Amino acid sequence: MKNVLYLTYSDSPRKRGFVFPNELQDNSYSIGIWAIEMQTSVYPEILAFDAVDNNQLITLHLQKINGPIYKVDTLKHGVVFFRLQKISKWYEKYVGNSDLITNGCSIIQVIPLNYNTLEKICKEHHFFFVGTIETKQ
Repeated sequence: MKNVLYLTYSDSPRKRGFVFPNELQDNSYSIGIWAIEMQTSVYPEILAFDAVDNNQLITLHLQKINGPIYKVDTLKHGVVFFRLQKISKWYEKYVGNSDLITNGCSIIQVIPLNYNTLEKICKEHHFFFVGTIETKQ
């Protein structure tokens, strides 16, 4: 089962693509996305998606509904729908050094279908998706 990752755009002018936040240069910031690693054109049936619910880290499952459309049951706060979407070929690769993801593989973005639904759940229930991140050893 693949994990939904939290990646950021590389801040290195020589590396166009994505890295984990801890791979950014010190005192640097970059916009992040939820993404998965894709090595084939077949969408996975289930994806693991880390979330925080009431200050507890939990792992939920995105279930494929049809093609690139997925749903995740938050267990207490309702269902949220997402779609997988290709990223511009200029930025579609992982260019970092983590063992959590294959260097140079294609990256597919995970996007909520309804931002208002997701935002309402976040505000009302202190629930939010975080994705898997690489941590410094």
